[in-house]
Amino acid sequence: MKKVAMALTKVFLMFALIGCSNGDQSVSKPDTDGIIVGENATVLIAYFSRADENHSVGIVNKGNTQIVAEYISKQTSGTLFHIQRSTPYPTKYKECTAEAQKEKNDNARPSLYEDISIAEYDVIYLGYPIWYGDLPMTVYTFIESKDWNGKTVLPFNTHEGSGQSGTQTTLTTICKGATVKNGLAIRGSVAQSLNTDTQQTINNWLKSTKN
Repeated sequence: MKKVAMALTKVFLMFALIGCSNGDQSVSKPDTDGIIVGENATVLIAYFSRADENHSVGIVNKGNTQIVAEYISKQTSGTLFHIQRSTPYPTKYKECTAEAQKEKNDNARPSLYEDISIAEYDVIYLGYPIWYGDLPMTVYTFIESKDWNGKTVLPFNTHEGSGQSGTQTTLTTICKGATVKNGLAIRGSVAQSLNTDTQQTINNWLKSTKN
């Protein structure tokens, strides 16, 4: 009986190991070859994004840009940092846009809720929505307080028809000493759903930044 029990135990262990092996092989991996810019690069994904009531997507729990930022973080193993104004923007869309337009007209630099040092990071993915054809003023506050010398900056933005709206050129000017690579622009409504086609678009961009 002992021999039979031992034989059955061996058979069980063999099938268990086979099952584990098949499970490992079935796990899908992102088609991005790991960390995107440099094998040993330290990566930060700093983004400004607003939830609540938004154009074309209604009331959402997560802002469009945040959804893209979180996906990039998963693909690159980068650290996420949410750029936020110290006083939150109004939850209503029209009230928020009125306040954002006033900030732009005043060339304001709103204070931040919290900040992060970029000194330890080699690569910074910088995300933002397009507000009135420009970066949100809160993003200017974040950028202008940093030393960008020697950093690689990869901008990504969400929009509803304006594309990058010249913000890549703006970043090249204000991120002094940094290498600003080609950015990615995604419609906010497309980012909000983040289907497989959109994921592949982001993956393709991530891979292209290695060159």
